[in-house]
Amino acid sequence: MSTPHHDPEENLPDWLRALRQKQSEQAAEDAAAQEAAAKDAAPEPEPDWLADIRRRHSGEDDAEAERALTDTQPNKPLRLESRRLETPAFESRDEPELPEASDVPDWLDLRDEAEFGEAEEEDAAAFNDETVEPAAPVDLPSWLQDMRPAETEPPASAAFYDNYENMEPLTPAEVENAGPLAGLSGVLPAEPEVAKIGKAPVFSTRLEVSDSQYRHAAVLQSLIANEAQSKADRDADVKRPARLLNLLMAGAMLAAALLPLLSGQLRAPRPEADMLPEGTAMFNAVDVLPAGAPVLVVFDVQPALYGELRAAVSPVISHLLDRQARLTFVSTQPTGPGLVERLLQSDFAQVPLVASNDYVSLGYLPGGMAAVRSFASDPRQAALSAPAAFALPWQRASLQAIESLDDFALVLLVVSEGEDARTWVEQATPELSKGLLVVSSAQAAPVLRAYMNMEPSQVDALVAGVSGGAHYERLRARDALSLTYWDSYSYQLGAAVLIILLGGLYGRLIHTPADKATVKA
Repeated sequence: MSTPHHDPEENLPDWLRALRQKQSEQAAEDAAAQEAAAKDAAPEPEPDWLADIRRRHSGEDDAEAERALTDTQPNKPLRLESRRLETPAFESRDEPELPEASDVPDWLDLRDEAEFGEAEEEDAAAFNDETVEPAAPVDLPSWLQDMRPAETEPPASAAFYDNYENMEPLTPAEVENAGPLAGLSGVLPAEPEVAKIGKAPVFSTRLEVSDSQYRHAAVLQSLIANEAQSKADRDADVKRPARLLNLLMAGAMLAAALLPLLSGQLRAPRPEADMLPEGTAMFNAVDVLPAGAPVLVVFDVQPALYGELRAAVSPVISHLLDRQARLTFVSTQPTGPGLVERLLQSDFAQVPLVASNDYVSLGYLPGGMAAVRSFASDPRQAALSAPAAFALPWQRASLQAIESLDDFALVLLVVSEGEDARTWVEQATPELSKGLLVVSSAQAAPVLRAYMNMEPSQVDALVAGVSGGAHYERLRARDALSLTYWDSYSYQLGAAVLIILLGGLYGRLIHTPADKATVKA
């Protein structure tokens, strides 16, 4: 039973059947167009030069065609053998076979055989003639003759070429008879320092060290030995007399500080009135202030140095309150306003101006050097701390007339650090026509003295440390805190000087012999 055959085209969709039909029609049209174009295209005409070649060689054989084309072939190059000329001094060699005249082109045949032979004979005779006179010497310049090397061997002559095979050396070569090159000839001589043979020097193994170097070595050895020991071992090595001496020195310093305070009988000599002229200038500036004059007090004090500054600034503040000055306080230190209140309440709580709070505290002035410059230029526009700003200090009666820093009758700087003093002096003094008065610690005094001694002076008066406070109280004829501190300070300073002298004497008499013994060992 046979399976009926089905045409696959019958099951195709109409759009696919239409597409295939369109493609077949397009292919038939393209084939017909190509065939018509091939029939219409005519062959291109042959060039004349190609037709001429075809015509010339169409009826000729190969030999004739080759002869016809000889004018277009390049000539083969003629190869000549190069040979040296024969001379009587050397072995005779066969004459070179010259090429035939027919093989040599005309431009290469420059001379005939006769001329070539005659020239060869003349050259050989001139070469072997021993009677030929040498060329005349040339006159060389002097500088060129100095550069000419000296002749170490005779000039070559024709006899050299006659017996060159059995020729002896012109100069005998030196033969090395010592060293690793013994037996070799023509060896360059070595330098005298290199060729010198001798016994190596013997150096001493003993170390030469001076006494100073011995002492330094002993100190270094002791330092290294101490590093290897533990703290407990080092404490055990300390002798009891040394510990007792340390306790005695501490007790002496403590007794010198406490005895004047406890007894009240030990009095140190007071500073003379004309000893410190800068303190006298401070006293004169405060003493002429009118009653109710506004005074600005810059209180830049560190808490660690408050005790020293209290002894120095208390007599000055007391003098200002006695003159009934209207005090205004400001500080660039965060702890400054608190220290001001402590000073006023501890030393001047009974003074009417302080008891009635008749003073102004501008509080903390933040910003460092820039804030100082802003405050010196325009105090009212300076940024103050919040408590002072809320209190509206510039509305107080004592500050109504203040528009600039120079409107204050006096500006007093109380400072404990040299850097803070430098900031206020450099930034504030250009705005002051009446000068700047300073109360400082002893460590900041050298910086301020430099500003006081310059021309023009930027610091008009200075009270520095306990000695400055004691001098100021001496000017006021009052014994207060500074003079009490002065007694204790003076006796403690004397005890320190005495301990230094005794310690130096002890080290010189006791420790030096032990060090010498260690060095010698």
